[in-house]
Amino acid sequence: MKPSSSLLRGIPGISQLLCLPQAQELAKAYTPGLAAKALRTATDNLRAAILAGQEITPDAVRLIREAGLFLQQEEKTSHRALINATGILLHTNLGRAPMALCAGEAARQAAIHYTNLEFDCLSGSRGDRLVPTQELLKEILRAQDALVVNNNAAAVLLILSSLAHGREVIVSRGELVEIGGSFRVPDVMAQ
Repeated sequence: MKPSSSLLRGIPGISQLLCLPQAQELAKAYTPGLAAKALRTATDNLRAAILAGQEITPDAVRLIREAGLFLQQEEKTSHRALINATGILLHTNLGRAPMALCAGEAARQAAIHYTNLEFDCLSGSRGDRLVPTQELLKEILRAQDALVVNNNAAAVLLILSSLAHGREVIVSRGELVEIGGSFRVPDVMAQ
C-alpha cells in the first residue's frame, strides 16, 4: 500500500469538519453553504498535494483555517467601494453613478422593512407600484401622464415604437453602443 493512500483516507469528510467548533464559527460568519464550499476547496487542494507526492498529514484544524483564508480572499475580491479616477463620470464598469446618501438610506429602509409597494393604504386593497413615481413625475414635468420603465433601453424602445415606427431615426454614432456584452442599441433602434 502506497503512503499516499493512507494519507488520502485520513482526509476528514466535509460533514465531519462542519461539526467542529472552528467550522461552526465559519458557518456563522459566512453561511453554512459557503463554509462547506471552502472546506471542499481546502480538502481538494490537500488531496491534490498528496497525489502529487507531498507527504502532508491531514489536519482538520489546518483545513478549517485554510477554508477561512479562502473565504476571506473571496470577500476581498467581491464588490467593494472604489474611487473612480477614470475621468468618466458614469462609468459602466464601476457601477455608473453612486446614489445620494439620502436615496441610499431610503433604499436601505425599504429593503429591511415591509412597505406598501402594491398596497393602497387608503382603500385597503391592492395598489399599483408605479403610481407614486408617476404622480411625482407628472407634477415635476407638468405632464399629463408618465410611464416608468427600468432602464434607458426600454424607454428608447417604447419611444421609437410609439413615435417613429417605420420612419427614419437619426442618432449619433457615439450612441450606438453595446451594453452588458450582447445588448446593442442599434438592435433596439431596429426594432
